[in-house]
Amino acid sequence: MHTSLTNQCTSLEVKVNRMDVDLDNRLTSLQEEYELSFEAAKQTYELTIDVKEAKTKVRLMKRSIDELGTVNLGAIDEYERVKERYEFLTTQQKDLQEAKETLHKVINEMDEEMTKRFYDTYVHIRSHFQVVFKKLFGGGEADLVLTEPDNLLHTGVEIMQGHLERKCKI
Repeated sequence: MHTSLTNQCTSLEVKVNRMDVDLDNRLTSLQEEYELSFEAAKQTYELTIDVKEAKTKVRLMKRSIDELGTVNLGAIDEYERVKERYEFLTTQQKDLQEAKETLHKVINEMDEEMTKRFYDTYVHIRSHFQVVFKKLFGGGEADLVLTEPDNLLHTGVEIMQGHLERKCKI
């Protein structure tokens, strides 16, 4: 019987030592992972539910975290690279939009100037054309007429001769 009690005592001492080691491991883990001492954790995070229920919740949370997979640490660097590229391209887009608007403005100014010069030249040539026609053909009437007077950039010019209204496109 004495041997049996000695064996039980030894077995219990081994169990106590294992529990001490386990407790030390858990306290170290608490300190390393959460930077908390046991006392600070107990004060800050008071357990309001049953220990068994708390263990179940922790297990489920750990499983959920594991299901999320590994964290992509390269994503932070990738985000910075993509952000810089986006900002660069946004600036380029803005510059191109401004250049496009400037070109449209220049084109409109050129169209206005070409329209004005064309009309002024047309009026000047038309007045001389009527005189030159009479001299060349010993009389008669002819006129220069615009085919699209409302659209001087795309108009044509026709020669209208006398009352015959014969047209010659130029």
